[in-house]
Amino acid sequence: MKKRKSLIKMLIIIFLIVYGICVIQVNMKYPQTKIRIVEPKQCIEYQGTTVSIENFYIMNKADINQYFSWERDNYGDCIGIMSEISIKNDSATEKKVDLTSLIFESGGWKNAIHYMAFTKLNEGKNMSLNPVLHPGETIKLKLPTFAAPIHMRKSQWKNFLMRDVYLTFSLYPEKCMAKLL
Repeated sequence: MKKRKSLIKMLIIIFLIVYGICVIQVNMKYPQTKIRIVEPKQCIEYQGTTVSIENFYIMNKADINQYFSWERDNYGDCIGIMSEISIKNDSATEKKVDLTSLIFESGGWKNAIHYMAFTKLNEGKNMSLNPVLHPGETIKLKLPTFAAPIHMRKSQWKNFLMRDVYLTFSLYPEKCMAKLL
């Protein structure tokens, strides 16, 4: 009986040592994310282009009714969030920029660009979420999203506009975020 308990204790100790070694190896291979936060109007290198946040605002009720009426009708109250960006291709080659990976976030709340509102707001422009920029070309786009009570707890919803809001460009190895609010 004592031999069996000793054997079980030894196996547990060996398991914990192997587990510890594996955790250390993974942490060495994939270090913790570094966070870089830039202020509005500062330039961010993104997929070979230079991006700057030109403007940011919370939409008024008329804009919400125009761009997020379905969300308002189905989720109740709704906050429209708008970021106006400028993308410049400084290189000598054509660049395709993928905007679908951009994330609006604030604490635990995260949301992507709202595609239907994006197409309405950028009508007549290069309204693709994957624009192709020629050498030296600059485009300005409006990136909309929304927040609704369904996205968070009631206590968080009440204070949502008092929190910092970011537009996140990359997550790893460096999390690059532009502070909006």
